[in-house]
Amino acid sequence: MLLRRLGSAFVERFDRHKGGSDARRVWKLAATGQSLVFFPEGTFDSTPQVGKFLGGAFATAQRASMPVVAVAVHGTRKVLPAGTLMVRRKPIRFEVLGVMAPDGAASGAAK
Repeated sequence: MLLRRLGSAFVERFDRHKGGSDARRVWKLAATGQSLVFFPEGTFDSTPQVGKFLGGAFATAQRASMPVVAVAVHGTRKVLPAGTLMVRRKPIRFEVLGVMAPDGAASGAAK
């Protein structure tokens, strides 16, 4: 898998024991100051809408006293349509929506 080769860390969602050890490993990365990127929906779904957010990313950020930068990624459905593994060459746009400081204070959106 490409993401594993790039050094991405995954958290097992279907085995509680493995998921717990994965979450501790990710938290340790955060505690060392390592920047992390989470996809809080947890998976790529065939439904073209924002899914339910899972809490692990936010719990990790809070526990490690790290800020959360909310980013929307636009155009990914055109790059990788549901039902295919064929990646298409299309534009993707990133929109920074805002920053939540570890103390809970939010700053305005940055674009």
